[in-house]
Amino acid sequence: MRKTFILPPVLTVVCLVATARAGEPDAVPAEQFDALHALVKPQPGESRWMEIPWLTSVWEARQQAAAEGKPIFIWAGSGGGPVGVC
Repeated sequence: MRKTFILPPVLTVVCLVATARAGEPDAVPAEQFDALHALVKPQPGESRWMEIPWLTSVWEARQQAAAEGKPIFIWAGSGGGPVGVC
């Protein structure tokens, strides 16, 4: 007896139907915009990494680390260069 796999075609059809029915989202009414905007903005204490006084200059970080006797943490972007102004 031969097994047939119908799950992939069924999932494909379901995804196509869902995408076709999605259409454009409804606009947010002007009177609800401020409340919605407050909900999606980062709240105090939510993004603690933004509270760190990051340095974008490796040279400045090296001088500060040497003065304070601390190590340097380098967060590099694609290509290996230090993260700076993109």
